[in-house]
Amino acid sequence: MTTVLVLLPALFCGLLFGVSGLVKLGRPAYYTSLIGAWLPLTPAASQGLALALGLFEIVVAVALSLDATRELGAAAAVALLLAYLAALAWQLRRGHTHLACGCGGPPGRQKIHRGLLARNLGLAGVAAMPLLAPDPAPVTPSTFALALGAAMVFQFLYAALEAMPTQTMRPDGRILQGRLR
Repeated sequence: MTTVLVLLPALFCGLLFGVSGLVKLGRPAYYTSLIGAWLPLTPAASQGLALALGLFEIVVAVALSLDATRELGAAAAVALLLAYLAALAWQLRRGHTHLACGCGGPPGRQKIHRGLLARNLGLAGVAAMPLLAPDPAPVTPSTFALALGAAMVFQFLYAALEAMPTQTMRPDGRILQGRLR
């Protein structure tokens, strides 16, 4: 059971980072522009950071899926999520709520908000689970397949919650469509 409790959060976070990294590499102009809006960097530095983040997220995803590197991958995932959390907090503190999050890629166009702080802190907790559990038994192919299937289900649920529209009431009584916050 410990094996699944270590493997499931690792594979969930691995899927999250793998998709995120591939999206960053697939949309370099978008993420270069996004990073340029978040940080006072030159366009070349923004482009380099976008590429580095995409590649690093893919490396983290692979590390989380392998027994030999799972703990290192989990530590890197926690560090990356906390770095993203710090960047979000800094921008929110400065009142820059007009900035796009970049979380869902270009189609998402989600603006940053305080709810993302809680989300990233929760994800960091999930990513840390392989570090907190005792050494699990070696992973068998059937255990890996079970954990991967469950991680994929959780990933789809996570993506659905991220994209879920909500109805919010304006002060004048009209209903606005928006994102769950």
